[in-house]
Amino acid sequence: ETVSEFSISVTSLPAVSQAIADALVQLCPDDIQLIPFDRFWNEKLNEKIQGGPFSFVHVLSRQNSWESSRMKVSTITRPDGSTFETVGGVPRVVNAAALGTARIWRETRTNTVLCDGTVREMLIATGCKGWRFGAVEVI
Repeated sequence: ETVSEFSISVTSLPAVSQAIADALVQLCPDDIQLIPFDRFWNEKLNEKIQGGPFSFVHVLSRQNSWESSRMKVSTITRPDGSTFETVGGVPRVVNAAALGTARIWRETRTNTVLCDGTVREMLIATGCKGWRFGAVEVI
């Protein structure tokens, strides 16, 4: 069970059930930090979110993993002059050598959160709903 999903904003942390939190700690203890929190409020329905306990998931691991020679990483300029990088289309290619031992990480250039197949399968099996998993080629 999840309350929210990962965002490119590093300050927007998803909240997950205890089962998902336990599984993440088991698979990738050095890549994440859990922040337990027992009160969640649904602002649309103006009521407490049932279930729990929940924990916010902060991804600690940062990797520059996109393989730019095999895909397009674009720089976008905002109206205020600041810039950010984004990945559009396919293929999306990750350089395995850049990852080290990371099983879940935040890409340093685009702030995208990525994970390996084992973490993906565990999240799905544990009941993770509302998160999107896209195809990524690893070379």
